[in-house]
Amino acid sequence: MNVLRKGFALIAGTLALSACSFVAGRREELSVYAPALIHASSSHAARGWQLAVAEPKAIGPLNGNRIVVFARPGEVQFYKNARWHDSAPTLVQEMLLQAFQDSANLAGISTPSSGLRADFVLQSDLQEFQAEYRNAQLPTVAIRLSAQFVDNSTSRALAMRTFTDEQLCAGTDLPSVFAAFQEALNRALPQVAAWAAEIGDANWHAEHPANP
Repeated sequence: MNVLRKGFALIAGTLALSACSFVAGRREELSVYAPALIHASSSHAARGWQLAVAEPKAIGPLNGNRIVVFARPGEVQFYKNARWHDSAPTLVQEMLLQAFQDSANLAGISTPSSGLRADFVLQSDLQEFQAEYRNAQLPTVAIRLSAQFVDNSTSRALAMRTFTDEQLCAGTDLPSVFAAFQEALNRALPQVAAWAAEIGDANWHAEHPANP
């Protein structure tokens, strides 16, 4: 359990989610943010295996659609009048699916609940997905995703890796914070897809040496 998880566990019993806000001032219209990946065409030959991408697990404030900010170390708050278009874990799952669709050229890609007879499953834990001030004038966006590549027939983890990315925000306003999230996600999630595709290829070829 990392420092962030320990911090969330300690405050979980006392944090009033509906009462916390960061941006002060008069009431404004709700802004809903929907980050997206930059589309990239795949140049890889068609792969013969299928993948299910599970929704990342998350705890505490990360398991919701409010945009988390650490105004001071250990102090969890939320940006006022702003939301993600879905919960953070669902948002990351959707973007991972897009990353695989754009670049991996798999025989099949979907979620575990779709009915796809997947050969492998990508499971993950969303450990960081917030803006942090770190005693600085401008916040830094921090993303950390711990991933497991699992054989679906045996439930055996074939590989594990943690992906992290940070991006300094250009300003303190919400559009600047959102832009930093989008930039960090566009670096981190394609790396997850490339790593998983490599692990999947190695294991698929070991089991099916005559197949692509």
